[in-house]
This record gives sequence, C-alpha cells and structure tokens, in this order.
Amino acid sequence: TGSGGWGGGGWGDRAMSSSPSASRHPFAAQWNHNSHYYPRIAELLDGRHLVLDVGCGDGSLARFLATGQVDATDREIDGAQPAQSFPEGTARHEVLGIDIDAPALPKDGPGTHFVLADGQQLPYPAGSFDAVVCVAALHHMNARLALAEMRRVLRPGGRIVVLGLARRSWRPDHLVTELRDVVLNAWWRLRAHYVEADTLTAKPELGWADTRALLERALPGVDVRRVPLWRWLAVWDAPRAAG
Repeated sequence: TGSGGWGGGGWGDRAMSSSPSASRHPFAAQWNHNSHYYPRIAELLDGRHLVLDVGCGDGSLARFLATGQVDATDREIDGAQPAQSFPEGTARHEVLGIDIDAPALPKDGPGTHFVLADGQQLPYPAGSFDAVVCVAALHHMNARLALAEMRRVLRPGGRIVVLGLARRSWRPDHLVTELRDVVLNAWWRLRAHYVEADTLTAKPELGWADTRALLERALPGVDVRRVPLWRWLAVWDAPRAAG
C-alpha cells in the first residue's frame, strides 16, 4: 500500500509551489482554494478510467477530469490561457459524482453522471471504481465511515485522492505555515478571480495532527502532506490482487 510516489511535473507541482503564476492556471478565472489543486488531482488520477467523486458539489472537478474543460465564465484574466481539453491520451475518465446537497447537483454531461447519495453509505458494490476522489468534503462526514466506504468500492490497485482541510491553529509550531498561507491567499486573490463554490460549508473539527492520525489509521501507508492554502492532500493506493 501507499501512494506509489507523487512524481510528475506540470501544473500539479507548480500548484503547490510558493511562486505560482496565476495567468497560467486553468482555473484563473474561477479560482478558489480547491480548484487551485484540480490540475494536481488530474495528474494523480491519470490513467484511471472510472472515477467516483465523493462530495462532488457543483461538479466542476468531475467535468474537468472527464473532458479537461474549465467551466465557462463571464470574466477573463489578462494573460490567462484559454480553457482547452487535455492533450490526446490524458483525459481518460468517466466520472460519477455523488453528493447529499440536491440543489448543488448539476446535470449529467459528457463523461459525467451525478447522483444524490451519501458518502458514508455508498450505493455501489465493492470494487466498482478505478479511483475515488474527495475534495473538501471529508470533514462534512464521519470521516472514518467515509474512508472505509471509499476503500470498499475501490478496485485492487486503485487509488484514493483526498484534498481536505483541518482546523486552523496559531500555535507557535504552526505559525510559519499559517503565515505562508495568508500571504499566498492574498497573492492569488489579487491575480485570479476568486469564486466561492455555491455548496454546503462546514468548519473542520479536527486539527492537523488528529487529521493525519485518522488518515493513517483508515488508510495504512497513506502519503499525506500539508499543502499551501490551508489544505492537506492524501494519496493512497490499494494493494493489487494476488497473482
């Protein structure tokens, strides 16, 4: 088990750097702390065809994974690159998005299907998906139950990718990362168009240390990292079938 490495270049690595370029980010015209990491998530899921998006919200990540397209907006950022599909051979996903927030669920589209369902009790048989992704939704659920369900529906050799947030802290040992995130947030908001997703919100109850401990218990061997903009990113690969 484990993440199998986070190798790869492209926007994924730049998305987590401290010297980003807003005009080159695919979501510069509708940026937030979650869409900031969509390109990295796409890289981590490359080659995994059938993806379950738990807590999909408005479906923006699902559509990006399925087609490489960024949702159209009425605002353009000076110097921003136009939204384009993934290069041939890199957009290989069929995405099923689930959420309990019925008003937020979008209509189905190319490569996407959306269902009203609970991430703590997924309505799918074991071993149904090549990958499971969950963005800023785990703290809305009983995390232990939700992670167990993600593992259950994952095929042998499949991958779980979770982007989440923990309770903020100004303790001395967290001060440097808090200040970094404050500065980066201000930098991006000046250069990209911030868009707040119209979905359910909740403050996380667990701090960073407790979140890491929970993830390590639920997903033995998980690779979990604290990343800029008050987020953490966890990657876990299921064992491959014997033989």
